[in-house]
Parts: sequence; structure tokens; C-alpha cells
Amino acid sequence: VAIGVWNNKRYWKRLAYNKESSGDRTMANISPENILEILKMNNMEQKAIYSEHDKNMISGLRRLGLGVSLANKSINAGIMYVNEQENYYEASDMIMKNEITKYQFQTIGEVILNTPVDGNDHLMNAGRYAIFSDKFR
Repeated sequence: VAIGVWNNKRYWKRLAYNKESSGDRTMANISPENILEILKMNNMEQKAIYSEHDKNMISGLRRLGLGVSLANKSINAGIMYVNEQENYYEASDMIMKNEITKYQFQTIGEVILNTPVDGNDHLMNAGRYAIFSDKFR
């Protein structure tokens, strides 16, 4: 996911994730070289990059000359910060729209917790990692 920033507006763009064609583990077999190619196609190879946790991916991307930082994965603070922003995505992106529609929080009875339900959250998590991590850059 790429995030464009202008004031408190965040513009989300899905770059590589396609759940319909490859299942839940979409990024499991992607290489640092694939990511560099995707970034170059979108003129983004010089932008800040945050990685979830994969040390091999981080070292591979750094070996290719990309500046990569470990993402801040704070759930509650990250969700609160993202919700403080105006968030937009391409109207034609049905995969992003579908995930946003299915994104839900855990509940106990009638109480809604600030913890997302696992699944249908890969794009949302990636965007949260990028937006919240960039706050501390």
C-alpha cells in the first residue's frame, strides 16, 4: 500500500495485494526485487518504506538500496491516529473497498473493542503501519 500525504489527508493506493487471485498469504512469495519493480513502476523507489517484521525482506530491500524501516505496529494508537486523518482511496479499487467494508472490530456482547477482527485486514494493517510509522519519521 502506498500512502500519499497532503496536510491531514491520506491517499491510499493498493500496489500489489490481490486477495482474489492469491489467497490470504498474498505477499508470502514476493521478493525484494518484485517490490523494487513495483515501486519503480509507480515512481516511488525513493519514498519511505516500512516493513511489517520480515528481517530477510528488510535486509533484501536494503541490499537493493532502498531505505527500509521497521513499522510501528501499535494497534490502538495507530487506529486512533489513522482515524484522525481524512482517508481516501481510488473509487475504482474494488479490492480496497471490499476490505474496508469487511473491516470489523471484536466485540464482547454489545461492547465494541478497539481490536480488529483478524482476516480481511491486510490492506488496512499495511496502511496503518505506513501512516502511524511515518508520524515518527
